[in-house]
Amino acid sequence: MAQNIKNKQNIKNKEKRIRGFAFFDGDGTLWRFDADYGSSWVLAKNLLSLEERLIWEKNSKEFHKNFEEQNKDTYALFLEKQIALLKGKKKANIEDIAYVDGAKEFINFLKKDYEIYIISAGFYDVIQKASEELGIKNIANIIESKNGFYTGKVLLNVTAFDKNEKIKELIENYKNKNYKNENYNQGYYNQGYAPEILLFFDVYDFSIINSKFENALKILVYDEKNYNEKKKSKQLLDEGKCNFVIKNFYEAIELIQSLTKLKQSLKC
Repeated sequence: MAQNIKNKQNIKNKEKRIRGFAFFDGDGTLWRFDADYGSSWVLAKNLLSLEERLIWEKNSKEFHKNFEEQNKDTYALFLEKQIALLKGKKKANIEDIAYVDGAKEFINFLKKDYEIYIISAGFYDVIQKASEELGIKNIANIIESKNGFYTGKVLLNVTAFDKNEKIKELIENYKNKNYKNENYNQGYYNQGYAPEILLFFDVYDFSIINSKFENALKILVYDEKNYNEKKKSKQLLDEGKCNFVIKNFYEAIELIQSLTKLKQSLKC
């Protein structure tokens, strides 16, 4: 009887096992804003006075002027200076997020089999609202607020320079946890199973573009109205820096369905 109960519990736990992870960049990938190169930070900048905006823009220009020389430490200093300008400002009222076509439908399509994260160094208020609306997790830089006003402080969790490291760390922790769990002694994990990884990013997400991930599909999302993005996405595909390029998430649904059918046919 005890063995039967344990076996049933093992089956139940296996049913909870995810097929893999899906990671989405925010700005330019999961959503787009018309202003400020599609960045959600335009909503933060709009909270500032004219004088403060000039300081914001000066800081940004100086940081991006020598972007190839920057790293996660210099980004931390840059972000702290920017967020300090928000001190005392009332929290932004994020009404609507301009999701890329098919984003909500694709997220719901993935939920059964994937653990889903937004991983973004964008404006936290937008990321948090998107996480709540879509019912998914996030890895982001938390902008502190009290009583509806920003304190001018930020908790740094991810930068444009270490997204790849954060993703690999999270997956490794997941694998280590489940390898040690006795409920996974049978099945995929004792055969060296690693969860599948779906990475969705844009042409500017170089930490993803230039990194190799085991058992992963790198899917680049571009804005078809932006000629430079379209051209760059084709270049990155030709260079083998990504596996697929799409312009909306309806295409992503079709892509994953096609790949799943192909895998199933190969097993037969």
